[in-house]
Amino acid sequence: MNDEKDTEDIFMVAERILAELPDWPEVEAAAALLRRANTETDLDARKDLEDELYWLLGSHEASRRRMNELLPDTAGERGTGGERGLEPLYSSGAPVPKDRYVCPQGSHYVYPVLSVDDPEPPPEHCPIDGLALVFRAAGTAD
Repeated sequence: MNDEKDTEDIFMVAERILAELPDWPEVEAAAALLRRANTETDLDARKDLEDELYWLLGSHEASRRRMNELLPDTAGERGTGGERGLEPLYSSGAPVPKDRYVCPQGSHYVYPVLSVDDPEPPPEHCPIDGLALVFRAAGTAD
């Protein structure tokens, strides 16, 4: 969905909630936000008003429940989990092997090479025991 459509959705939902829940404690505050939104032409200001409406509607159980029922599910199918951030990762989550410089005395010091374009040269000696560091290619054992 595009941002403009999402913004219009929350304003329509807020109007409907105001009509359905006249005893809701935040009726006046929500009505004032809607009046401001109807006259606002600046898109950034409308987004701010949208955020305020989300917060206000979500601050009470009855309005939050009704807002969740009325707003379209952004993940496609209703009830599939909601936000994109909750989807599984696309990778295995395993670390990516990197070239590195290691201390020959043991694996107590490792300097990874993160980019070949790094303007800073790797250290020549282990800061712990002063021995010259040894290069290890990605995927090789220490």
